[in-house]
Amino acid sequence: MDNRKFYSWLGGVDPNYRNHGIATELMEQQHHYLKEKGYKIVQTKTMNEYSRHLIS
Repeated sequence: MDNRKFYSWLGGVDPNYRNHGIATELMEQQHHYLKEKGYKIVQTKTMNEYSRHLIS
């Protein structure tokens, strides 16, 4: 296990609040926090049925 890599797999925004930049802000805050904690890599995985939420 590489303790410099953070595996991010769970997250989302309620459909009623999407398209307001909330997911982007959450991701940026997560990355900032993890960088402060010494992580070098954030790996995010999702299932294909959710891939449309990753593509903008």
